[in-house]
Amino acid sequence: MRGLILVAVFWTVSTKRLTPDGGVRVRSLQTHDLHVCNAVQIENGIFLTPAACLNARDLQDLEVIGKELKTHCNVTKVQSHPKYLFLSYNIAVLQVECDRSVGKAQTASFSDSKPGDRLTLAGVNRSLRVKTQACSVCQKEYAVFDCKRQICLKVAGKVAQTVAEGLAGAGIFTQNAKLVALLSYGFANGSLVAERVIYYKQFLHRTMQEFTSSKSNGPTCLQF
Repeated sequence: MRGLILVAVFWTVSTKRLTPDGGVRVRSLQTHDLHVCNAVQIENGIFLTPAACLNARDLQDLEVIGKELKTHCNVTKVQSHPKYLFLSYNIAVLQVECDRSVGKAQTASFSDSKPGDRLTLAGVNRSLRVKTQACSVCQKEYAVFDCKRQICLKVAGKVAQTVAEGLAGAGIFTQNAKLVALLSYGFANGSLVAERVIYYKQFLHRTMQEFTSSKSNGPTCLQF
């Protein structure tokens, strides 16, 4: 039986690195200088990552690292989805404080998708072209797949299955850089499952309001 990849999805692809435009940043969530997962910035100081990436990890050991600028950001607050359990509701919000100014990031905007859409899966070290599949495909592969909150993906093009850096937590973007989903898990040579970000808009708004309640400036309005 093929092994289920929960916290890391490993791929090497024959396509070049792709990066979404528009100021959206994908960075490395690390502990003790080791890459754990990707983290997608949705606002200044706010990132999304799979809740599974935070299991049994101390907050003080977590950093978000900007590869190109060598920027270290300490994770100061974490909120996993209250319904998170194993493969379900696998999303968390991180608040960070950085050791140097990284410039103002553009607030992310969001989009939904439908079967057949061609999207870009962007991780900190590599990206893939992916295509959305019918919900029924992932329902057959994964008993826990939920069509309302998750997206079923298939890697487009030739893929070589070799060990590379994990893509869990990578952002799935439209061609105009709108964030669609966050990569959660998948089977090697099978379908990938991503959490549909727009489904979690109430959770994101509520969490960001809680994170910023002690600050004089209110949270930026996310563009759903």
